[in-house]
Amino acid sequence: DGVPVLAVEGTIVSQSSNPIEVPRLRLAVRNATGQEIYAWTSKADRSILEPGDKLPFHSRLASPPADASDVLVRFANANDATDK
Repeated sequence: DGVPVLAVEGTIVSQSSNPIEVPRLRLAVRNATGQEIYAWTSKADRSILEPGDKLPFHSRLASPPADASDVLVRFANANDATDK
């Protein structure tokens, strides 16, 4: 539809010897100086990973900021609810 879209893809790999819960992912677009300019969360397709399992993930952001330079992906935590 003529709108730019940022697509982020990767793989989550369990290195645990036990089943493990997969938290939400936190994705943050950063500018050239490393400052976060936009952040969002994404849920993985499965909530539990068995030992050694791999789980691909993907997330899309319509109309990303024009000054976006890179994207940081990590697992979300309780403190993210108060992030700006």
